[in-house]
Amino acid sequence: MKKNLIVTMLMCLALLVGCGDTSTSSSKADSESSTAQKVDFDLTTMDGTMVYSTVYDMVSNPGNYLGKTVSLKGNFASSYDETTKTNYFFVVIGDAAACCSQGMEFIWDDNRHAYPEEYPAENAQVQISGVFGEYDENGSTYYYIDTDNLTLL
Repeated sequence: MKKNLIVTMLMCLALLVGCGDTSTSSSKADSESSTAQKVDFDLTTMDGTMVYSTVYDMVSNPGNYLGKTVSLKGNFASSYDETTKTNYFFVVIGDAAACCSQGMEFIWDDNRHAYPEEYPAENAQVQISGVFGEYDENGSTYYYIDTDNLTLL
C-alpha cells in the first residue's frame, strides 16, 4: 500500500511539475548543519541526466550505495500513509528534459522535527546530505537517506 501510494504521488508530482517553470530562488534560508563529512556521491555537481541516472541506479541497485554518504538537491515532497500513520519525506529529482522524476526518501534527524512546522513547503528546492540506508516495514524493504543536514535553497 505504501509503495503504491508513493509511486502514485510521485507520478502525480511529475505531471504537475515536470513541464513547469524550473526557476528557483538562489537565496539561502535556514539550514541545519552538521560537522563536515566525506561525500561519496555528490549529486549536486552532476548535470540533470547524471543525477537522474544515479538516483535511478540507487533504487535499482541499492547494495552498491548502502552506507555511502550522498548529497543531492531537488524538490521537497511529503506523503502520509494511513496504514502506518506515518509521514514520509522525499527529495524529487527530475531528469534533464524535465519530463520524468525520481524520488528519494529521507529521514531528517531521526524524525525529531515537527511536520509541517519545521519542514519546507511542498515543492521547495532543498539540498540534503546523509548516509544511504534501508529499513523494513510491513514485510517490504525501503531505501532512504538518513540526514541531519537539510538546506532550503
